[in-house]
Amino acid sequence: AQELAFAAPGVREVINELTIDGDPGVQRYSQDLWITTQLRTRMIGDPDVASVNYNIETHRGVVHLIGLARSDAELERVTGIAASIPGVTQVVSHVLSITDPRRQRA
Repeated sequence: AQELAFAAPGVREVINELTIDGDPGVQRYSQDLWITTQLRTRMIGDPDVASVNYNIETHRGVVHLIGLARSDAELERVTGIAASIPGVTQVVSHVLSITDPRRQRA
C-alpha cells in the first residue's frame, strides 16, 4: 500500500505508522474520542492557535497531529495542550511549519 501511495501523482511524503493489534474495545475508543474532543475544544478556544489547520487522530492514548502551523510557537503551544490532557501517553507531530521547505512544490 505504501508503494501505491508513493506512486500517485503529486505525493511527496507518506506517513506509515501502521500497527497490528487487537480490538481496543468500546471503552478505549470512547477515551480516545474524549481526548480528541478535549484537544479540539481547547485549540478552538485558544486565540493563538489556528485550529482549522490541524487534524487530530487519537489511538490508545497516542495523539497524532497532522497539519500546518503558522509558527514554531504555535506548534509548541498545540503539542503542549495535547500533552496536558489526561489520558494522553504520547504526542506525535506530523505538522509542518508554514516556512518548512518541504512545503515547496517539487
